[in-house]
Amino acid sequence: MITIRFANKKLEKAFLELKAGTKLWGDVVAKKYIERVNALQAVNDVSEFGKSFPHYRDHDLKGPRAGLRAFTLHDRWRLEYWPDADGKGAVIEEVSNHYGD
Repeated sequence: MITIRFANKKLEKAFLELKAGTKLWGDVVAKKYIERVNALQAVNDVSEFGKSFPHYRDHDLKGPRAGLRAFTLHDRWRLEYWPDADGKGAVIEEVSNHYGD
């Protein structure tokens, strides 16, 4: 089980309280956010996440976001996170509508 940290209180509250996430992103994205953070937390190493949950499409980001990883929440919504160097933890950085629609 890896350690999950949050870049800010807004992201942490959205994980702990469905209502907070629903206000930010809508019901579907908020539910998937909680589900997928729980899935990320359940693996023993960040490198196992993509293999254990291939349908989440976990991948490295490039360009100015290099070093971050991301996976799909719903449609164009994605969660971006920083994996710890040892793979035993991650910081949830952002939830975004990838194409800004």
